[in-house]
Amino acid sequence: MTPILGSSTLFTTPALATTIHKLEICDASILPPSLLEAMAKNPEYLEGLRKLDHVIWCGSAFSLSIISNKISSVVLIYAAYGATEAGPLPLVLEDQEYHEYMTFSPLVGVQFRNYTDDLYELVIVRDDALCASQKVFFIHPHLTQWPTKDLMSKHPTNEGMWNYRGRTDDIIVLLNGVNINLLLMEGILMSHPKVVAALLTGTEKVKAAWLTEVVHPSQNEEETTSLVEELWPAVMPLIVRKARFPKIISSSLRKTSRC
Repeated sequence: MTPILGSSTLFTTPALATTIHKLEICDASILPPSLLEAMAKNPEYLEGLRKLDHVIWCGSAFSLSIISNKISSVVLIYAAYGATEAGPLPLVLEDQEYHEYMTFSPLVGVQFRNYTDDLYELVIVRDDALCASQKVFFIHPHLTQWPTKDLMSKHPTNEGMWNYRGRTDDIIVLLNGVNINLLLMEGILMSHPKVVAALLTGTEKVKAAWLTEVVHPSQNEEETTSLVEELWPAVMPLIVRKARFPKIISSSLRKTSRC
């Protein structure tokens, strides 16, 4: 198999990825969920995935299952996992209905340690019998374990299946001790078709605050208020259900603009 590498001088966009997918020599693609989610919103980009044998996602989490399901409706999609220090870790190939989950091979020697609420940190535990697949300990021979800082949640019924949810760096703690998963919360707001980007902040503050960039910026305070009133009812139920965090109010949402 011959790899096709993106340009070192161009940022990979959905349009560029689709151009590469249309090449006769392109049989598969490895992309982060952020790109795949953008492609799922565009019929042309989504159709461009159909000719591929499969797509592999890695690097971050999907904001909503409905988006990854849309991709799986046109092409086989699988998860992959790797780290700079540890290299790629072998996973068990699962059925398509579990494309958002990872089942780690026993050859990896991993443990999942509770980090907060339903999130667990992936830790590679040294085992001399598994030295060939535990490359991180060749780099750090003095260590007996390697906390990856990657957070996962359990499949509700299938033992051993894990859903990637973000990094320990993605958790902010408010002044009242409440933990918030930035990646999950920002992804939920960005799933709205009118939102281009979202940033959640609030470390050691009483309340969290949103900064948002929208497709068509409002021109006055009245339009801004109208936009918030449209966004909030759409995303708030998802925040409560997926992030289990009902304490962010619409007044914490602020619009941003480009300089």
